[in-house]
Amino acid sequence: PLTSDARRITLVGTLAEDVRQQLGCWTLLCRNDTAAAELAKQTDATTWSYLAALRDRASTAGATLDYIPACGPVPGAAAADESAGIETAVAAAHQSDVVIAVVGDSDHWSGEGRDRACLDLPGRQQELLEALHATGKPLVVVLAVTKPHSVPWVKTHAAAVVCAWGSGMGGGRALADLLWGDRDFTGRTPVTWPAHVGQTPITYDRVPGAHFEGFSGGPNNSVPNAPRDPSRDLNIWRLENTRHIDLPADWVHGLWPFGHGLSYATITISEVEMFRDDWRIGDSPLVRVVLENHGARDGLAVVQIYVRDVAASVTRPDRRLAAFARVPVAAQSTATAEIVIPSAALELTDADGEQVIEPGEFHALVGLSSLVTALKILPFHVSS
Repeated sequence: PLTSDARRITLVGTLAEDVRQQLGCWTLLCRNDTAAAELAKQTDATTWSYLAALRDRASTAGATLDYIPACGPVPGAAAADESAGIETAVAAAHQSDVVIAVVGDSDHWSGEGRDRACLDLPGRQQELLEALHATGKPLVVVLAVTKPHSVPWVKTHAAAVVCAWGSGMGGGRALADLLWGDRDFTGRTPVTWPAHVGQTPITYDRVPGAHFEGFSGGPNNSVPNAPRDPSRDLNIWRLENTRHIDLPADWVHGLWPFGHGLSYATITISEVEMFRDDWRIGDSPLVRVVLENHGARDGLAVVQIYVRDVAASVTRPDRRLAAFARVPVAAQSTATAEIVIPSAALELTDADGEQVIEPGEFHALVGLSSLVTALKILPFHVSS
């Protein structure tokens, strides 16, 4: 969290005061010709923005917050004005202890009939971020977006990344509470973020045989040379050695996988156990998970269980979310959770269009996100 050492803060980006972006393009207050008039009727609308809440919270913390609009995603801004804004933002950043940049898209870039061919940050926002980073000051990037963007530079260079989505009227206060550590982050991304638009669609529950499942180690190495360790899961080995031939290996799984999210607590899974290896059709398998919090703050883990049908009569996804649990874990302690996998999570739609559970081998994959290389695998059998 921001500490007492952050005495001077620079807030950058026009989206920091764009309430229309916070509310989204399908709200009465924004998606009509009288949006400004509608907003003016709301007596507390001036407190909704990120700027208003962050400025108020900085004052409470005894810090100074300087706001520089610089540039944003809305088209039509004069190039000279944006250049001057970026220069002003960089000058202010040099004098600050930390920089918070609110970047993303807006209602100009989302909504019906507004599909995009590129998922980079619109306008000159990328240029702004790189200039701010060059100052050497810690850079906190707030992604105020309506859809996942391809922002590998942000993941690589930002000191912290917060996704705000369309945060609504309370978004400003929520962001302030989170950045100063009054509350902890407990959200998890409901989509996988692509590193490049060419990866889309990129979903964790793709079916075997999709492009992503092929081997592409580069133009001169289409098949991995390394022998596979038979004790390791075939699906993990395959995904570790798979990518588009013209994208870096680090981008194999996109930027952030479905279910990913960090917090101020340091929580890991230390043990996983399935109560039985054999279950009958109609049973709900039960998994026991032990979590450890190695940090100094209490936290909350979102334990996720995915199910893989190893062999089925119809094509099945590699894995699909079957159950999850939000588990509080106190600082420097452990917590145990027992999580039920609903029997319906084992069902498939067969060739006759019937919902059935087929006897056979299954995997329960347990982790803190859908990232296959980090999931703990529990094989189990289902019999009739």
